[in-house]
Amino acid sequence: MAYNKANKQDIKDEIIESMSQGQSLKSILDNGEHLPSRAIIYKWLNKDNLDFDKEFLNNYMRAREEYADSMFDDIINIADDNGNDIRMTDNGPVVDNDVIQRSRLRVDARKWALARMSPKKYGDKIQQDVDVKGELKIVREIIK
Repeated sequence: MAYNKANKQDIKDEIIESMSQGQSLKSILDNGEHLPSRAIIYKWLNKDNLDFDKEFLNNYMRAREEYADSMFDDIINIADDNGNDIRMTDNGPVVDNDVIQRSRLRVDARKWALARMSPKKYGDKIQQDVDVKGELKIVREIIK
């Protein structure tokens, strides 16, 4: 079934609900033939467009925050999951470094995305101090 303008509000609600549960807009639209294109969604979010919907924009922004929080939870779950780190061979247990490296990559990718999606909440804290002599000191703390 293709996108139908008659059920626009139901579609908006479905998108917001799915994003709030941790799905990206791309994955939502890829898995729903009844959903509009990404361009139409952005028209609904664009203040300069006739199809602009302020309520949808507010709900979308809230859902993006919830999506980021879900991604943060994913980081913890990936880091805590060691179920496949050791595999059994004929010679006994062996550490599977490929699985560990893949988990590290998954965590790092999410950390990078979070730092850009919500820099105030999940980005590196950057503190700038200026002393009396006028020298600028930049201190960078990495939150783990």
